[in-house]
Amino acid sequence: MWEKQILSETSIIWGSLPAQSLVNNQKITHNIIQCYVNYKPNRFGDIKLDYLQDQQWVMDFVREHYKVEYGFTLIAISQYCKVDKPHERSVKRHYLDYYNLSNSPDFSLLYFVKGKGNLIIEWNDHRHKHGYWTIPIEAGKYVLFNSDLNYYLEESPTNELRMYLNFNCQLK
Repeated sequence: MWEKQILSETSIIWGSLPAQSLVNNQKITHNIIQCYVNYKPNRFGDIKLDYLQDQQWVMDFVREHYKVEYGFTLIAISQYCKVDKPHERSVKRHYLDYYNLSNSPDFSLLYFVKGKGNLIIEWNDHRHKHGYWTIPIEAGKYVLFNSDLNYYLEESPTNELRMYLNFNCQLK
């Protein structure tokens, strides 16, 4: 008889907040603009994010659904916002800190507040290198993925700002 043990899993989970959600993207947009004015971005363009109940509701929604589906709790260890100008693309990056693995996030959660484009997430699967998954961006969509995966946002196809939240999470 054969036995099999799955050693690890790489996943991308995405969806949209339900229509009856109380999350107000207008309030989040206003908070992001205030943070953009008040704080200096890091080298990736991430901006410190001030607390707002609507942002917490996004994290709560994803955390509760993840716990019900997979039995683990996502604990946010950092949160940022990002503003992409019209026709701007992001840099390719991931959130695993090789020099501090114990404090690195297990998952990253992106929540798109406004704007369009595509999120590209790259991964390697043993011999099969350079795999990628494309997810169209729209307001109200969230994407949760392993923090060691490289990702980037393609050029914004519109003349409006693209805004999104980033929560980095550990599993408990």
